Amino acid sequence: MPQEKPSEESMRLAVRMVVASSLVAVAAWSWITITEAGSVATAGSHKIVPPNGTFSCAIVEPDGFEAMQSEFFRAVKSEDSRVGYGKASMSYFWFLFAMSFFMGLGKGGAPGSSTISMALNSLLAPDGCITFAIALVVPATATADVAVVVTRFKQTRWEVVWRLVPPTVFGVLLGSQLLGSVTGGSAKLMIGGALGAILLFKLAVAWSKGRAGGSDAPRPAGYADSIWFAWVIGILGGLATILTNSMGPLLNVFLLGLMPKNEFIATRASFFTVINFIKVVTQLHAGNLDRRLLAVSAFQGCAAIVGVLCATHVMKYVSDTTFLKLEYTLMTAAALRLIISGLIANGMIANFSFL
Repeated sequence: MPQEKPSEESMRLAVRMVVASSLVAVAAWSWITITEAGSVATAGSHKIVPPNGTFSCAIVEPDGFEAMQSEFFRAVKSEDSRVGYGKASMSYFWFLFAMSFFMGLGKGGAPGSSTISMALNSLLAPDGCITFAIALVVPATATADVAVVVTRFKQTRWEVVWRLVPPTVFGVLLGSQLLGSVTGGSAKLMIGGALGAILLFKLAVAWSKGRAGGSDAPRPAGYADSIWFAWVIGILGGLATILTNSMGPLLNVFLLGLMPKNEFIATRASFFTVINFIKVVTQLHAGNLDRRLLAVSAFQGCAAIVGVLCATHVMKYVSDTTFLKLEYTLMTAAALRLIISGLIANGMIANFSFL
């Protein structure tokens, strides 16, 4: 029986949903940047403390690492640990569940969803618990990547994945050596500046060739498929994932120059499957994940899989051109956010504390 073609109204609705979610992501990025800037200068921390939040890893830090980990798990499972204010709040556990769903949406192709999920996960972690909050989301993220790979295996460009792995590993090793010697603000400036420069370079190439606003499947520029560009992106991406936890935009700017929407989603997930499983091993070796947190992360993984399946359906109705425009908009926002955060952290511009 032939598959029924989606109606024009369904396609319009799907595009509106994706555009709306992307606009919300851009607005949230801006809000997070301002919130980070203002609170770093005044309170010394950018975490939003829940109204009745009595959970703090910083308070129990003198008791040792295991005490901090237990405090974070207590915050995860307790109904008294809430995100939001008053009636507009939810338990931290269900907040993590919701963020995992949005992570799955992003991995499945909805532009901006996974990035904003990661940002909110860090911003709203209990005081002093950000290390465990980041570790908790890694297995769920890997699960979402695997779900995408399973559903889109035939669309993956594996030769591109293996071309990127060596330079990325080199960048991760280099970034590990730079930890401690490069401040967070300087790292954000470096990665944001590099991402911005690459975006401007791609714009200049497209402009010179008269390809701005081309077809749904434009021919890749010559540099996009070159070894040197893969190494530039891989090394910078490896540095970014260690120093700023923001490799996604750099990988996106590379893959979008090579392939259409569906191949992009599949290849990105396949690459991050490799990277995130390495991260899982690293987090286990560091002791940031124990059996209790792995159980929570497994629950998050289920939510992420649901998000992937929902996104897979919605993205059928989004054209390559619309997808490309949304991704480039979000990558530009990511570059600006990194640069602004870096400038604020280094005291080069106002900290917005008046807001």
